[in-house]
Amino acid sequence: MHQIFYMKKSRKYIKLLLSLFLVVIILGINSFASVVSDNDGSAFVTKAEFEGLKKNFNSQVTQYNASIDAKIDGAIGSYLAGIDLKKKKELTSILNQAGQRFISSNNCGFVTTRKGTYSKYFINIGVCAGGANTTCRITQLQYLTGNINAPSWDTANSTNYGIFWYGTKTNSGNYKVKRYTNSYPFAAVAGVYTDGNNEGTTTSFSIPNKTFTCGSANSFQASSDSWYVTVGRAYTVNVVKTFGVQDTYYDINQDYLTGYALATDNQYFVAAEDVNKPGTEYWDYKADGYGYEIQAAGVGWGSWTNPSWTKLRVYNHYYSTINRLSIINEKITGLMNQDVFYYNGCPIFQIDDKPGKVKLELHVVNSGNYPTVFQIKKEKFDNTTISETGAKTSDYKWDDVIKVNSTSAGVDVELEIDVKKDEVYWIKARPLYTPSGTVTEFTYPSIITTKKIEFEEE
Repeated sequence: MHQIFYMKKSRKYIKLLLSLFLVVIILGINSFASVVSDNDGSAFVTKAEFEGLKKNFNSQVTQYNASIDAKIDGAIGSYLAGIDLKKKKELTSILNQAGQRFISSNNCGFVTTRKGTYSKYFINIGVCAGGANTTCRITQLQYLTGNINAPSWDTANSTNYGIFWYGTKTNSGNYKVKRYTNSYPFAAVAGVYTDGNNEGTTTSFSIPNKTFTCGSANSFQASSDSWYVTVGRAYTVNVVKTFGVQDTYYDINQDYLTGYALATDNQYFVAAEDVNKPGTEYWDYKADGYGYEIQAAGVGWGSWTNPSWTKLRVYNHYYSTINRLSIINEKITGLMNQDVFYYNGCPIFQIDDKPGKVKLELHVVNSGNYPTVFQIKKEKFDNTTISETGAKTSDYKWDDVIKVNSTSAGVDVELEIDVKKDEVYWIKARPLYTPSGTVTEFTYPSIITTKKIEFEEE
């Protein structure tokens, strides 16, 4: 009984081993061994069993191959996707960050400066004293600006005020100019001496802002500080002097770039740290009138006949001269970490460390529906004008002078550029129209932005 059991069990193992052996043969030589008939005994694999094993094996191989194919396809897809992401990317638009508007102007919004000859001055110097006898109770000697016994401010050249650029000098020796000022310089001197119980002529005047320290010991001079009046007595008059400037400031719009050549003339400039410092130049002014009054003896006032007798000096700002081309565009300078001037144009994008190709799409808008001409270069522009002559309207390359019929809705321009490591690409542009009347060069600026900057590595 036990022997029969062990025999059957052995047959099972032998059958299993033979099956495995056949599978190995099929895998190795892709051929099939001969099989026995159904009647050859239970120790051998039957043909039906063999076909079942083969079918099952083929199914498993097919599934395995499909799984391997899927994994390979996935790996290849991920690899190619990684390559694609590495080779293509959208570049940062420096042009959009700068937010500049392009005009056609030789001054780019910077006013023309002048020293001016405007002056505002006040003089009231006099002596009032008790009389020496009953005939001359009160004696007064006075010179002043304004009416008799009513001194007031006087103004010279009221419309020719000074105009100065106002800002700071950079470490590189160029200039930041954010504002300009209309300058109204002034000076005042006052002093009245009284004696006895008699009240002399009184004076009041307001001192404007931005007062200077007196620029010179000779800011006010007279022939003598001691005057001898009719009563035969002499008095020394102590005077108070003040000098300064009333300034009105205006902002300069820093969001304009010009496609035109800037004027290269020098302009007057006041540094922020020197705004309360008087200049070395001045104008001398004399009193409007002088005279005396003696009670019970009449009045004797007259116009000034000896201008050398008084000398009141009016000082303006302490200024220097700078060239229009030395003013930096502070906004773009900050973005590029280098000095950029108003005639250099505006950077569009920068290439980091790999060469390749850029597909650039610009959007050009002009609210007056005026054409725009522009050019792109891989360096800053010189102080030149982007000329309409020879500009291309079709079949253009990126470095051509291009003319587009820009409208208020805007027009798109597509360009391809072969780029290299560390290159920066700049654009300079201007609208085409002639200012007239209320329409100035700032009325219809052209606005250029980027819609796409797609970079693909080589």
